[in-house]
Amino acid sequence: MFRSLPMVLALASCNLQQAPAPMGPEPKQCLDLETALQATRTALDEQRFQWLGQVIREVFVEGKLGSELRSELTDPASLEAHLEGNHLRTLVGVIVEGLAEMIPAQTLRGLESIVSEDVSIGSLMAFMDAQPARWDVLDPVREMFSSCRDGGDLADLLVHLPMVEGNCGEAELLCAIDHLVIVLKSPDLAESLANVDFEGRIGREAFQQLIIHVMDVTATPGFDAEALAGQLRNIFGERLDETTLDALDGLIGSFGRFMANQQVQQPWSRVVSCVKRYDPERAVSGLTYDMLTDGGLNSGTTARVLTETKANLDAQRMMVEWSRMATLLAEDPALRERLSLGLKPLLVPSLVRWISPRVVDLQERGVLAEWVRLVAEGLPCDD
Repeated sequence: MFRSLPMVLALASCNLQQAPAPMGPEPKQCLDLETALQATRTALDEQRFQWLGQVIREVFVEGKLGSELRSELTDPASLEAHLEGNHLRTLVGVIVEGLAEMIPAQTLRGLESIVSEDVSIGSLMAFMDAQPARWDVLDPVREMFSSCRDGGDLADLLVHLPMVEGNCGEAELLCAIDHLVIVLKSPDLAESLANVDFEGRIGREAFQQLIIHVMDVTATPGFDAEALAGQLRNIFGERLDETTLDALDGLIGSFGRFMANQQVQQPWSRVVSCVKRYDPERAVSGLTYDMLTDGGLNSGTTARVLTETKANLDAQRMMVEWSRMATLLAEDPALRERLSLGLKPLLVPSLVRWISPRVVDLQERGVLAEWVRLVAEGLPCDD
């Protein structure tokens, strides 16, 4: 039963799309399910979903690990500590309730673009597995989402952050992404970060301390963006070219415009406090440093994926979707609590390490892109 879950959901979606309509224009002729989910059908025939059925049954429904899965996890006890009843029912209920309010078509289109990228998921998983301790970053991330009002501070932030008007003709968040892409493309970025010197620290520790400093400064009401940009120029001025430095100035300028809005600055301050409280080892900033400096995960590739994804959708509409989804969560503490409960097992390092190569396999087969496309569009129809 569980091995067939993806197909059952797909068939249900198809039936909804093809339901008889009242009198009106002749309905569009949709492609058949076999064509729309060809990669999924092949994966089913090759029994590529057995692991998914096992995880759904034991982790998300029964809340009890079987001997086989338990023996394959590096730390099953850490997962068992977060099994609290029927997570699947809780999570599906949240998703259905959210989709009843809106289908975030542009966000799903962006996700489809990312999971269709040949190397985006596989290279990330390989990078994480190269040093298994990197997966431990999920522990503070899970605590941030399950604490801090079940992610309420982050939801409050995302209600208004995507809607701040930018000075580039788009939302300021999109302007900031453009600046970030230029910084990520710098051929000198990795070496510059590896040799960065800040408050008596060098390299990784200096970068972690610098990130805390930037967070603290930007979370202070009325912070001086020009002063912070000048400080970063003093640190990186001899290591990065002028184009990259200008983009870094632009990125800090975006922070200045964000924080000028009290509806952004106040929740941002709470988010910063939450991060510092639940990530005292600075695992998130440490992983960020590794991603930017490790040769196995090219920051230029990340920049290209960001650029291509943004080009393939209506980014301004996506900002509106993010704000609306955040509003739904910000205004409903019970919904946030249910979402936090449902997602907890998916933020346990031991389980994610076990799942990751299997997810990569589905991505490389085109299965993930098919599923996202089906949720966003239903069955494709001829005009």
